Amino acid sequence: MRYVSVLLALLLAACDPTPGTLVLTGTVAQQQPWRYAEVTVVDSKGEQRIVETDHEGVYRFVTNGLMPPLLISAIAEGENRNCNSHETLRAPCMASLVLKLKGGEANIVNINPWTDRIVSDVAVSQGFAGPQQWVNTGVASVEDRDAVATALLHFREGFADALREAGIDDPMAFDPVSWPIERHSVVSPVLGLINHNRNYHNDSGEAGHTVLTDSEL
Repeated sequence: MRYVSVLLALLLAACDPTPGTLVLTGTVAQQQPWRYAEVTVVDSKGEQRIVETDHEGVYRFVTNGLMPPLLISAIAEGENRNCNSHETLRAPCMASLVLKLKGGEANIVNINPWTDRIVSDVAVSQGFAGPQQWVNTGVASVEDRDAVATALLHFREGFADALREAGIDDPMAFDPVSWPIERHSVVSPVLGLINHNRNYHNDSGEAGHTVLTDSEL
């Protein structure tokens, strides 16, 4: 069934959108773009679709029929599909979240260490050990939308200086989720300095809260 879903998503994504089509697209990147990564979107009702990024780390979904919020997760290219257990080597995994979709244009939802930290903060506020436990539920339920705004604010406060040095005029208005794909090169030097890790959760032995550190430290 998974391969049928992937094929359907790829066929839909390859087509030019028709009037009334809702499109979801974005760049999946850590220190480099994630080429040929598997990207999964789940909606508030548990509907799921899967697609693969292209050679530049960009994915594209047709989202008609999906009910926001949407939780979008990515697993880096390779045979390792383990995002959660510490019993074996974990694959690089990240997530992102969008609360609503706009009609008439492509909705940009990037996936990167910043968005994964935001998802992690929201997940913890909902009682999960970290972002992956939320992803694993298969449902993008958001109990408190203020938690999303708070997580975004904390991100902006923590990275304001770095974003300003990268050329972002107003870091407190910067959104790592919806930043235009064509301007990814502006923030890629900052992303290149970030070490992304999902910590070990002592109680469960699984991946926990997302932690971002400066690779120059």
